[in-house]
Amino acid sequence: SASLCAEQQGLLDETCDERLEGLCDKHGCISVSGLNAASPAWQRALLRRWLELNKVAMPGTRQLTQIQQMLAARPDAQPHIVLGNTQLRRYQDTLYCLDAGQLPWSFKTVGFNAQEFVVIEPQRQKLMVGKQQDGALCSVSVATAESQFSLSQPVLSLPVKPAGEVHHKPLKKWFKQWQVPPWERSDWLLLSDAEQPVALVTKGQIIALSATGQRKVFLQLFAL
Repeated sequence: SASLCAEQQGLLDETCDERLEGLCDKHGCISVSGLNAASPAWQRALLRRWLELNKVAMPGTRQLTQIQQMLAARPDAQPHIVLGNTQLRRYQDTLYCLDAGQLPWSFKTVGFNAQEFVVIEPQRQKLMVGKQQDGALCSVSVATAESQFSLSQPVLSLPVKPAGEVHHKPLKKWFKQWQVPPWERSDWLLLSDAEQPVALVTKGQIIALSATGQRKVFLQLFAL
């Protein structure tokens, strides 16, 4: 009967929700290796439920098979499939659910002084370099020789060395090591003083670089 089918579907959804809790990260992205540990039938059930929870148009049998093929692809293959207004992309061991119409954003290089706010509109946050203040989303201490700074989108071939690391490497290699998906790399900005790179800035996060100087300042992010 219809009521029995509805009850069975409810039990399946409840079981899938419990299993998805262990497969998804805090952003709702899903583990490829976790899905591959399930049987093909459970893969399909978990994928359907994951897509439903992300408000994605439900795939047909052919599209669902294509998604399962993405799970079997090489980790560096970066396959993707479009479902309505959503794009599913795989990077390394994670499957992402993205807005198919979203374009990489651009940021015009801006120069500023210490104790001035720089608004990063696409990320809905603002950056300040200077004395520590209350209310920051993120606060990192760095060394610098200057009181004038610039914020820009870096070239991926730029050699940098994060604080605590031993060697300089091109930024694209750090992104690969940190497992930053290619489509998110344009979201990262480079903070520099007049002489050297000082830090990398992205939404809600600052990574200090190995900079030198007599001045100690705080890099802080605040919500807009």
